[in-house]
Amino acid sequence: MLRLGFIGLGTMGGRIARNLTRAGYPLTVFDADEAKRETFPNADPVESPAEVAANSDIVFLSLPDTPEVLDVAIAKDGIIAGAHPGLVVVDHSTVAPMTPQRLTKELKPLGVEWLDAPVSGGPAGAQAATLTIMVGGSEEAFERCRPVFRATATNVHYMGASGSGATTKIVNQLAVGIETMAMFEAFTLGVAAGISGQRLLEVLRTSSSGCWAMEKLVPAVLLSNRAREEPAAWFALRLQHKDMRLAVETASAFRVPLAMGALSQQLYAIAEGQGWGNRDQVSAVDLYADYVGIEQW
Repeated sequence: MLRLGFIGLGTMGGRIARNLTRAGYPLTVFDADEAKRETFPNADPVESPAEVAANSDIVFLSLPDTPEVLDVAIAKDGIIAGAHPGLVVVDHSTVAPMTPQRLTKELKPLGVEWLDAPVSGGPAGAQAATLTIMVGGSEEAFERCRPVFRATATNVHYMGASGSGATTKIVNQLAVGIETMAMFEAFTLGVAAGISGQRLLEVLRTSSSGCWAMEKLVPAVLLSNRAREEPAAWFALRLQHKDMRLAVETASAFRVPLAMGALSQQLYAIAEGQGWGNRDQVSAVDLYADYVGIEQW
């Protein structure tokens, strides 16, 4: 059986890693937080990413941003120090496309394949093993990992060369970010005009404005008044802001105008500047709600 490694046991990574152990795979784990790795069930905790790489055929990453991915990959005690021919690294993090493209070039001479494989589905999807995975990189390496993906996801898509998975995830996050901002404005207007938020949801979710943000975030976070919780009830605002920034930067590189995306990114930036970064992304609604005096939804 393939030996697996997992680096990053946070909200998403911890759930994904548990599904791998439930599927019976031997798992070596590392997290910068010693408590997370020492208490992780049915796995072998180690002291560095290098040890994870040395003990694994496939290493999975789930990290917050590009600096953490680069540190885990090529720092002194990173994956590069434990690299061996045939190793495949599957990065579930959301990063700019240039990150996997760079790491593919740096690790290829060592016989290591790097797959950018960001996920969508949130903590609920990670818990239920119903994630969507979008993969870029070597198709041969992808096929080698495909059976393992079945333990964590119901939708797995090979998107093409290195960076293609990362690009697809950025496009997804761009759409969700804009969609969510639209929901903020719509529900603020409705509630400010005296209509119950719950009644609005009942009508709008079956109307032409129905969408993922309305179906998932509005009932679970907005109307349950969980937007201000820390840690985030669903997805941290600082991470959504990061993803929107990546989308704007990617669009600039391809000379694609991004009017609504750029505005949404700036609104998330303002919300994070208010100190709401560890709250749910839905807490950005307070930019509107505070202005019109809505305290409870």
